[in-house]
Amino acid sequence: MDPKPLVSIIMPVYNSDRYLEKSIASLTGQSMRSVEIICVNDCSSDGSLDILKRLAEKDGRIKIVNNSKNIGPGLSRNIGIKKSRGEFVCFVDSDDWLETNACDILYRKAKESGADIVFIKPKIVFGNRIDLDGRLLSEDDVKNNDVVFRKTLLRKVAWAPWSKFIRRDLLIKNKIQFPDIYITEDMDFSYKAIYYAKKITFAKEYLYNYYLREDSLTSFTRPERRLDNYFESIRLLETFLRKKGILKKYYREFVYFKLYTYLAAHGVMYHSGGQVDKKKYKSLIRRDSDFTIGGALGLGKLDSVICGSLLIKLGLFNPVFKIREFFRFLGGKKRAA
Repeated sequence: MDPKPLVSIIMPVYNSDRYLEKSIASLTGQSMRSVEIICVNDCSSDGSLDILKRLAEKDGRIKIVNNSKNIGPGLSRNIGIKKSRGEFVCFVDSDDWLETNACDILYRKAKESGADIVFIKPKIVFGNRIDLDGRLLSEDDVKNNDVVFRKTLLRKVAWAPWSKFIRRDLLIKNKIQFPDIYITEDMDFSYKAIYYAKKITFAKEYLYNYYLREDSLTSFTRPERRLDNYFESIRLLETFLRKKGILKKYYREFVYFKLYTYLAAHGVMYHSGGQVDKKKYKSLIRRDSDFTIGGALGLGKLDSVICGSLLIKLGLFNPVFKIREFFRFLGGKKRAA
């Protein structure tokens, strides 16, 4: 057997033949050589598997796992975690790429600090434009994992799996996996990893390149499944907080998470046309006891949570959303799915 690698890079692959070679080249070209690259092919119907086989013949560090059926990126990452042997794991999407020194910097940061998780700063790439993601941690934040946990629920740090360099034992010991949903599955994984981590830090360099594809914008395929997944993500978070006896402690963050999820659900309904039973989902939202006027005011601060909940409760969110979309269209702005 090959020597145990220091880092396992896990990549779910589905119909990515246009981007795959560049992405994997950034992994095989890492300045740290002690890496394994686990590519989980999720029943791709394009040329992705052929590319993987050709690249694996050139570099034995590339391991290919073929799913027997299409299961989505979350469950594919679970398979990668199970197959991994590295001291640390990180995740790369098949159309993104790492800076050449990423694994080396992240590994040294983790070892020097003793951290279970090192947050990774991403660059957002769209065409010829590059933006630096502003959802970042500070030195003060990482002094207390509670702050990081709260910021995660409030979406003030990135949820995405690729935003974290994680000690493998943390995942195995605490049985942390991605749930069987394909929307917000990264949120469930992230808050559990952060909850169980003993120490968290971040690398100062921007080491991940997140490629925002043109065909990933305004994509609302399978809207009913998306909506069901949104509601399931709320149930999963509430179940976890109750199980750990911390729902009261993080109640405000939980309500904010629900609001954000409901707003996303409204967006899907808005773009879905007649594909879903909108009355069914709107009724579920309006019956939520956390968003009664009294409950909202009980949060003690007039902010986006209260304003958003009142718009939903009074049935005014859709008109406001439509007005916003109209002016975004006039301004030529595109919105990410």
